[in-house]
Amino acid sequence: MCIYSLYFAKKFNSASYVFESSFMNLNLIQNKLIFNSLEKNVVIIPNAVYSKTATSKLYQLRRVVGGAVTTL
Repeated sequence: MCIYSLYFAKKFNSASYVFESSFMNLNLIQNKLIFNSLEKNVVIIPNAVYSKTATSKLYQLRRVVGGAVTTL
């Protein structure tokens, strides 16, 4: 979860973006950014990414923090 965005921001001291569709993980990501002093370099975008512009329902299969448990 967001490991590549954190790595890029830290390694290159550059801006990076995290796209996270699960609201359960947003607080966890924010804590990781603060712990790594990257809150100024990384922007969290609470949306899923898809190759087309569309609107869809996103279902949380289980309420598990840190897990990839969403589906369209």
